[in-house]
Amino acid sequence: MNDSIVEDEQESSGLLVDGGQVEEPSGQCKSLCSGGNYHLYDKTFQVLLCLQYLNNGTRVMALTSINYLFKDYYQLDPGTAQTLMVVANFPWSLKLLYGLVVDNCSIGRSRKKGFMLLGAALEFFALMVLFWARFTAEQAYIVAILAMIINLTQAFMDLIVDTILIDQARKSEATGSEDLRSLASFFQCSGMVIGSLVGGYVNQYYEPYWCFLIYSSVSLCVSAAALGLNSEIDTKGIDQLNGFCVDLKRSFTETIKIRHIPEIWMTLLFLVVSASFNPGFGEFGFYYN
Repeated sequence: MNDSIVEDEQESSGLLVDGGQVEEPSGQCKSLCSGGNYHLYDKTFQVLLCLQYLNNGTRVMALTSINYLFKDYYQLDPGTAQTLMVVANFPWSLKLLYGLVVDNCSIGRSRKKGFMLLGAALEFFALMVLFWARFTAEQAYIVAILAMIINLTQAFMDLIVDTILIDQARKSEATGSEDLRSLASFFQCSGMVIGSLVGGYVNQYYEPYWCFLIYSSVSLCVSAAALGLNSEIDTKGIDQLNGFCVDLKRSFTETIKIRHIPEIWMTLLFLVVSASFNPGFGEFGFYYN
């Protein structure tokens, strides 16, 4: 009797598959639901990972506020606003170059922490300027440059965290990538929800400048997490550096080799062509919704 009740409950919840076997969740959902193997990975890195992806998600708060500045305060037309935001988002297209810098440079004896602190400091600076300054419509390009700095630091810090993630994922060949990617995705999506709710409320009842101040607090949290990063992770491979020019030449040589791997260069070509023929109308939609 009890077995049939349990079976009915499993069947109604969609857990049963052919043969009466209970289907387990897969992919990132499985990693979070099962608890993953998070004890295998460095705790200081997990804190940094969570905060940086939360930082990435809550960025929507600042970008939405910039759109409100363009639309309601500067009275810019949608075409001008779209052009400025394209400029602001351009740093995301240069992540390959950031990788070359991170792979071949260090700040003192630091290969990760120094760059994270520098990125968080630049982001905080740009947000403070946006909070305190009152630009005119003729100076809207300055706002776009500050937004570009925010996106530049975000792309750079994302890449640094991702390089550590790849190394940490090797500690569990079976689930390492799933565990850490699911954790990152959870905090990024949570940040987007929080950023959207806070940004919507603040922009409706207050001035958009307050969003820049609120968002800057997340940059400070990322700085604190970077300071606490395990020194072994921070300095790993630093003794193998032979000088920027020598290492940069080696990295370029290895990068050029991807032309012999169709799966990579054809994917890159598809992304470039797809983006070229897929114009964005985000600001137009923002203006007329």
